[in-house]
Amino acid sequence: MKRRSVLTLIAFMSITLLAYSQVGINTETPITALDINGDLRVATVPTNTSSQNVLVLGINNVVSQNTVANLMGSASGLKSFVRAAGGSSTSLISLATDILTAGWFQIAMPVEDFDINTDVTTRPNGDYDITTSEFTAPVTGLYEIFVQFKTSSVVSAAEVGVGIFKRNSGATEFTLVAEETFLSVNVSVLTIDLDVSPPTRKTQTLVQLNAGDTIIFGAKVPLVSVTLVGGTNTYFTINQVR
Repeated sequence: MKRRSVLTLIAFMSITLLAYSQVGINTETPITALDINGDLRVATVPTNTSSQNVLVLGINNVVSQNTVANLMGSASGLKSFVRAAGGSSTSLISLATDILTAGWFQIAMPVEDFDINTDVTTRPNGDYDITTSEFTAPVTGLYEIFVQFKTSSVVSAAEVGVGIFKRNSGATEFTLVAEETFLSVNVSVLTIDLDVSPPTRKTQTLVQLNAGDTIIFGAKVPLVSVTLVGGTNTYFTINQVR
């Protein structure tokens, strides 16, 4: 009877030890619950169309799950690609100086050519809001941004520029991240006005954005009443590259 109890105890301890041990295949030093040193084949894999997670290899080739949003862009699985422009005549929005640097005015671009990243539940209108002329990053990543405008009226002897402004998620102030600004000069020769500098300003940059960060575009002009030429002359593009 005593021997049977000892054998039972040994068997129980062996089962317990195996239950909490790490199992290695083709390795004598497993570092996870199941450590395979070689290929893995699964004959049948069930399909789950509602899942948004995928398996990825991390440090030491440890398998973990990650969301499609972190790998490809938003929860819809698409990266952000946006292009919008001004109307026939593009107006400037006068904002408080604590939102934009003094002398800058936001450019209204309500004509959206395309906004690829949409999600019926979370982002039905895409990443760009045509009512506020604001782009909001859906996920953390690298974004290539380009903007240009053309003035429709003569601006003489004044500093004129275009800028890209970023506002961090949860913040209230915008920060200038890229600009092209130089003096716009107009001279009169025999009562004829001649533009010495071109009426077009453009700039582009690569920006690291976190999810929820906002991008707007500004024009540096002496008066908010200055109007811009819309269409192919005043527009922006945003491409998520990573």
